[in-house]
Amino acid sequence: MKPHHPRIVVIDDNPAIHEDFDKILAAPESKAANALGETELLLFGAPASGAFPTPAPQESQFELSHALQGQEGLALVEQAVLEGRHYSVAFIDMRMPPGWDGLETAERILKVDPAVQVVICTAY
Repeated sequence: MKPHHPRIVVIDDNPAIHEDFDKILAAPESKAANALGETELLLFGAPASGAFPTPAPQESQFELSHALQGQEGLALVEQAVLEGRHYSVAFIDMRMPPGWDGLETAERILKVDPAVQVVICTAY
């Protein structure tokens, strides 16, 4: 049986924000994590032999989904409820032109799944 991992949905109109969430929350062997490791290697060089043990590859502790607009995020939450695989957290950007803003998106999501934890994100 596959282990249960908390499901997270990121709703933001900026694709770079989605990449940042992937880098932070994805499994170490993922493409985003490998890119981060390569950047660290370029910046800091390789550690001395045996200085740091190489960690065993790990599975991500989270299942991530992405939406670029509120309507798309709401559709993901509705589908998750139908499947009985609810999201634990929704990270929602406050400003997503030209569609719904973060507040409207959060309100609509909470009507569909009142148990999801909503985190409003903003650059302001």
